[in-house]
Amino acid sequence: MTFVGRDLHKRYVTACALDASGAVVTEARRLPVTLDALAAFLAPLAGQVTVAVDATLYWAWLAKRLETAGHAVRVAHAHQVKLIWQARCQTHAIDARKFAELLRANLLPVDHRLAQRADGRRRLKAISAAHGR
Repeated sequence: MTFVGRDLHKRYVTACALDASGAVVTEARRLPVTLDALAAFLAPLAGQVTVAVDATLYWAWLAKRLETAGHAVRVAHAHQVKLIWQARCQTHAIDARKFAELLRANLLPVDHRLAQRADGRRRLKAISAAHGR
């Protein structure tokens, strides 16, 4: 089993993959926010891959694509993860690793309401588009 933490931004993604023992398998800094780049990062990882995504810009798009590709996805709001938002030293690489470590230890506070709200907004946009608004 592999646990991946991702720190998602508008122009790039920082990611860290840990194995079941907590050893770093691979890391990526400034990975392009494209489906091909994200798939290339995940492709060599062995076994079941579970991905932790912070609920920032584009998280719903990323979560949907990862689930479609067969990966388990856990969405957490960064402000619910005290280890990240109260940290004295914050970098994207550190945040990605913390997400992976919390996911591996089953301590990541998952926010299911975020996914429900995103689905509701998508349905509302589809209805508005169908009615020409």
